[in-house]
Amino acid sequence: MNKIIAIMLFIGVLPMPIDYYDILRFAVSAVALLNIFKEKYIYIPILIIFNPIIPVYLYDKAIWAIIDIVAGMVFFSDDNEEY
Repeated sequence: MNKIIAIMLFIGVLPMPIDYYDILRFAVSAVALLNIFKEKYIYIPILIIFNPIIPVYLYDKAIWAIIDIVAGMVFFSDDNEEY
């Protein structure tokens, strides 16, 4: 699941419709929350930034691109998936 979210985050760097970013926000938050329940606390800042309840609005696409890449690297590097 983490690899899929990482790929979605990497795709988020490209110009996409606004609906993609809404879906991305929900998906990243859900998987980050699951990882936090598995005691992987590195995902807490990711959950805060991508939370859909109180969204963080950064109006510069370049800042979001950096956040997407860093968050994607965190999700992609987590290889201890237990399903």
